[in-house]
Amino acid sequence: MTAAVAVIDGKWKTLVLWLLEERPYRPGELRRRVPGLTEKVLTQTLREMGDDGLVRREVHVGGWVKAVS
Repeated sequence: MTAAVAVIDGKWKTLVLWLLEERPYRPGELRRRVPGLTEKVLTQTLREMGDDGLVRREVHVGGWVKAVS
């Protein structure tokens, strides 16, 4: 398996990346857009993608968060 495929391997990463290409999303918005995706799995997926440099986390005034590709 190539390094690039290994980074986006998984049930949810490709779909989350595809959605983030549209615009930044708050985590709750992403969960509502992806049926079956739990908060725990979304958090884990976004953390892994952040560690791999695929997304970044933005914290805005008021404490709300957006995931950005």
